[in-house]
Order: sequence, then structure tokens, then C-alpha cells
Amino acid sequence: MHRILPILFNTDMVQAVLDGRKTAARRAVKFLPGQNPSWTGYVKDGLMLYNGRNEPCCRKPPCQLGDILYVREKWAVQSFDLTCNKILIVYADGKSQAITVNEDRMEYYIRNYQEYWKPSIHMPKEASRIWLKVTGLRMERLQDITDAEAEKEGCTDYASTALGFFDIWDSTIRRADLPVYGWAANPWVWVIKFEQCGKQEGERSVKSGKL
Repeated sequence: MHRILPILFNTDMVQAVLDGRKTAARRAVKFLPGQNPSWTGYVKDGLMLYNGRNEPCCRKPPCQLGDILYVREKWAVQSFDLTCNKILIVYADGKSQAITVNEDRMEYYIRNYQEYWKPSIHMPKEASRIWLKVTGLRMERLQDITDAEAEKEGCTDYASTALGFFDIWDSTIRRADLPVYGWAANPWVWVIKFEQCGKQEGERSVKSGKL
């Protein structure tokens, strides 16, 4: 059974996904202390393979082919309709959608989401409007990105889209992490390819972690 996993995007990247300009996302590979990321890494049979300090190691990647990703983005509750348990969700681009929840979930929303804008990390699954299916997964160095691949990341407003992606990437990394995961460090990254799909029901949801 495929999993349902959250993935976080800022408002610009959400718009790129909705427009069909973004069909891939890169995420830093988080190596454990003592592991050596200098050796070539790759994905085989659903496992990430790379060299540890003394011997090859393997770990599961953050997602698998066929997994479903629901996009978390900046959002807010605009209104509640207690007569039919509907909640109107508004997104940072001004668009909105109504969702129907049970009484327990309605109480949860009223108790926790009365304030206005909420960061993407706090978006519940049922409030997501964008669902993606993983169609490709590989590992590579961040600076191996080409202009064509940068366009698939939704980066189109630069003379060199690959170099333009540098600005986008570093803007998503905490300042303290730039020496390890910034563009200049050329870290290993997951390249996750996806396509839009309909909202998935009845699948196994993974609550911990994020992409």
C-alpha cells in the first residue's frame, strides 16, 4: 500500500505546481553523524545507498515511487458553518475551498485555528488542495542541476535557470545550516519527480516527518 506524506511548498512554488511549471522538488539528504557523504550515492530497489565512514550503508529514502504527497502551504480558516460541519479554507494566493469534517474535527479546528494565517507546517491533511503522485526518485549533487531540470523546479525567471535556482535553494535553508546544506556546499539531494493527482482517501497516512 502506498503511503500519504506531507510536502511543504512556499506560495510561489505552490503557484508553479498549480500552473504545471513545477514537476520536481529537491530536498537535502540528511546524513547521520559519522557518515561520509563524499562517495557516490544512488537509489536502488527503494533504498538509498552511500558510503559510511568505514563501509557502505543504506537507508530508506523519504518517499517511494507511487507514494502520494499532499502539499502543505500557508493557509487560514476563513469561516465555520456549524449547521453542516463545513470549514472554508483560504490560501495565501487568495483562493479558497470548503471542506467537510466530522464533529470532533470541527471542534479541533475551532479550538486550534481561530487565529488568521498559519504556516504550512500546521496544515492538516484534509485542508490540502494539492495532491501529487511520486513518479521518479534519485540522488545527485545539488550543483548537478541543469537548466532543463531547474525549469521543472518552477525556476523560469532567470537568464540561467540553473544559477537562478541557487537563490531559491539558499532562501529555503536556515542560515546556520548553509555551510552544510547551502548551494556552495553542493550537498547530496533527493530529486523527487511528481504529477498532480486527485485527493486520495483510505490510504495509509504517515503523520511524522515532512519533505
